[in-house]
Amino acid sequence: MKLANIKPLATLPGNKKIIVQFFIKLFLLFSAWFFIYNLFIGPSLILDKPLTNIITKLVVSLINFLSPGTSPVSWSESTTTYGNYIMQNNVRILN
Repeated sequence: MKLANIKPLATLPGNKKIIVQFFIKLFLLFSAWFFIYNLFIGPSLILDKPLTNIITKLVVSLINFLSPGTSPVSWSESTTTYGNYIMQNNVRILN
């Protein structure tokens, strides 16, 4: 597709114009979210730490449910790095 073939937004038919406007709004919304998250929310771990704990707890519950014949799996938060450990018999199996 050559750049000369790209039409201005005002000259596109109705359906294509709506689709292009949707993707422009989507791009602007994603860009705003990306910058707000990386500047304010991400560094303070406001959302990441609780979500990590919830996901880890659910994964451990699923592993224990799907493998009842093995020794139980547990989890703990890391004290030195960000994240959680999944352990079996006090040995880390996932981190």
